[in-house]
Amino acid sequence: MDAWLDKAKLLPGQDWELEIRKAVRAADVVVVCLSKQFNQAGFRQKEVRLALDTAMEKPEGEIFIIPARLEECENLESLRKWHWVDLFENDGYEMLMRAFRKTGGQDWGDSTNKEELAAKYFIFSSSSKN
Repeated sequence: MDAWLDKAKLLPGQDWELEIRKAVRAADVVVVCLSKQFNQAGFRQKEVRLALDTAMEKPEGEIFIIPARLEECENLESLRKWHWVDLFENDGYEMLMRAFRKTGGQDWGDSTNKEELAAKYFIFSSSSKN
């Protein structure tokens, strides 16, 4: 699994908005990590909009956007179409892994081996640019 996180992938001097656009387009899945802090207005909603625009180009029924709540908080109105996962619940991580196994046009079966989950993921979190 290759997660794209701005703090890890962006280099000093890069056009971060352009790099985020490229990462979203290249991603097999976009995980939007929701928290009370994330749900505040700012560039994060623009990042989510990029993911929503890309999702419109995907085949109907394909998993592309996964809202993941890190704590009890509201889901963004623009993400209410997609069922979310509560990562603070006991089975949250396993539910996320099950969704990953169904992405990229591949069915990963029942494996929980992270090395077998070889798709690219882009993750928005409360640490994203504002």
